[in-house]
Amino acid sequence: MTACEPKLDVDAPPPAMMADVDTMPSLPRSTLDIPLTYDLTPVAREVEKVVPRKFGDIDKRVQMKNKRMHIAYEARRDPFSVSLNGQTATISGVVHYKGRGWYKPPIGPEISSSCGLDDTPPRARISIMSQISITSEWKLRGQTRAPRVVPYSGERRDECRVTFLNIDVTDRVISATTDALAKQRSLIDRRIASVNIRSRFENWWHLLQRPIALTDSVYLVINPSAVRMGQAVGVKRTLVTALGFSASPVVVTGAKPAIVETPLPPLNPAAVGDGLHILMEAVVNYDVATDLLRKHIVGKKLERS
Repeated sequence: MTACEPKLDVDAPPPAMMADVDTMPSLPRSTLDIPLTYDLTPVAREVEKVVPRKFGDIDKRVQMKNKRMHIAYEARRDPFSVSLNGQTATISGVVHYKGRGWYKPPIGPEISSSCGLDDTPPRARISIMSQISITSEWKLRGQTRAPRVVPYSGERRDECRVTFLNIDVTDRVISATTDALAKQRSLIDRRIASVNIRSRFENWWHLLQRPIALTDSVYLVINPSAVRMGQAVGVKRTLVTALGFSASPVVVTGAKPAIVETPLPPLNPAAVGDGLHILMEAVVNYDVATDLLRKHIVGKKLERS
C-alpha cells in the first residue's frame, strides 16, 4: 500500500507582482499658430541717428567748371517716417533747401543771385527702401537699396534755378543728398539690426510656459518646444507675422505646477499652419476625480430611461 500511495510534488511559485503603469504612449506634437504684430516706428528712430539732418553749407562756395562762377547750397531734412508694403520698409522724409550763385564778369563787380532764402524754400523727397526680415536669432535684418531723392513736386516753388547764370541748383542738391545717403546704407542696415525685437517674442514664449487654470485643481500646461515663422507682411508701420509653436500640452490635477522657463529657441523659417491643432493627455488622480464627481453628482437626482 505504501508503494501504491501517490506522491504529488507540484512546484507552483507565486506570480510576479508588477506595478500598474499610469502613463500613456507619447502623442504627436501639437501646433499653435498665433498672429503677432510689431510696430516698426523704432526703425525710423534708429535711421534718424545715422542720416545727417543737414547737407551742404550756404556759406561755402563751390567753384564751377567756369572759374568765374561759384555756387553754394544747403539742405535740411524733416524727421523720417516709416511705412511698410509687404516686406519692404520705406523710410521717407522731406528736404528743404536753398542755393546761391556768383559770377565775376571780366569787367565790373561780382554779381549774385539766390533761391530759397525766403520763407518758402524748394523741397525734395527722400525715399530709403529696405527689405525687412527676421533672422533665426530673432533680430531684424535690413537690406537697404540705393536711396532716391526727387523734387517734391513739379511746381515752380520746388525748383531752385539761378536764372541769369543758367544753373539748376535743384539737380546739384538732389545729387549731393543722394550721394550722402548712399554712403550710409551699411550703417542704416546695422541700425535696423540693433532694434530690439527679441524681448517681445520672449514675453510670448514665457507666457506659453505658464500653467493655465481650467477649474479647481485642474491646469493646462502647454509645454512649448519649438517656434517657426510664416511670411511677414507689413501694413502701414506694423509688421504682421504668424508664429507657429510646437507643443506637448497636458492637463494635470492637484497643486499648481511649477513654472519652468526655458530660453527662446532659434527661429525656424518653416511655414506655419492654419490654426490650432492639439492632441492632449490628461492625468487625474483619484482624490481630485472624487472631488469633481462629488461637486457635480452628490445631491442630484439621476434618472434612467
